[in-house]
Amino acid sequence: YVVGPSAVGVWVHERHGPVEPVGSGRRPIFRIDKAPPVELIVSDRPNLMMVPSNKANQFVAALYSRKTLRVRWWQFPSREQHDADVEAGDFASAYDHAVKECGWAAAKAERATFSKVPDIVKADKGYISATFFPRFGEWTVTYMPEFSSCKIRASNATVMFSSTRGQEEKVLSLGEMIFNDSNGKEVGRHKHMDGKTPFAGMAVAPIKEILALTRTAGEYGSVKIGSRTLTLFGLVDAVEFAEKTCGLSIQ
Repeated sequence: YVVGPSAVGVWVHERHGPVEPVGSGRRPIFRIDKAPPVELIVSDRPNLMMVPSNKANQFVAALYSRKTLRVRWWQFPSREQHDADVEAGDFASAYDHAVKECGWAAAKAERATFSKVPDIVKADKGYISATFFPRFGEWTVTYMPEFSSCKIRASNATVMFSSTRGQEEKVLSLGEMIFNDSNGKEVGRHKHMDGKTPFAGMAVAPIKEILALTRTAGEYGSVKIGSRTLTLFGLVDAVEFAEKTCGLSIQ
């Protein structure tokens, strides 16, 4: 929850809140890596803790550079202790956009790169599932050798590519896809099935066109499919993994 470089808060899900109020003798804290803990401020909104304004820059820098950021609080009235790591996806791209569009001060940190090592699961009969950007599960390749089946899915289960026995299969309509670069600037569009409403029909996925626009947008860009916006990070790597694992020529 970042309103500005000096106004930062942490929302607690209702399952783990409200936060124990002031007067209990215990204060919520956050810790960056192994640095000393810093007390959070319990706000008058029951599930919101605020970062002290003089520590907000440190909190933002930790998100920007993807340092380990852990928060501890106690739930009211159960007094149950909770510890959680703060995950913010591609926070750096969002923050850089705010710097450009809202005039925020630049983050005082180096931007960290995301890992491109997939989370791989193997099962019976040679089944393989590999998820790229696994913390947020954006792109998953599944391979079923028994049926020579290969699919690439987005995190919302949208199938971006499908083949069986080396032949491309039809997928549900992706509609009009809008590609933006890391600054939120549109770099191109592609209409699958003439831009028909997403999931309203079936046709072979335009994977080559998707990859071309992905490279134009850059790996920190995004694509909007229907009402959902997805990061493009890991998509090209997922396709390359599918080619190697499934024995296909996709690009």
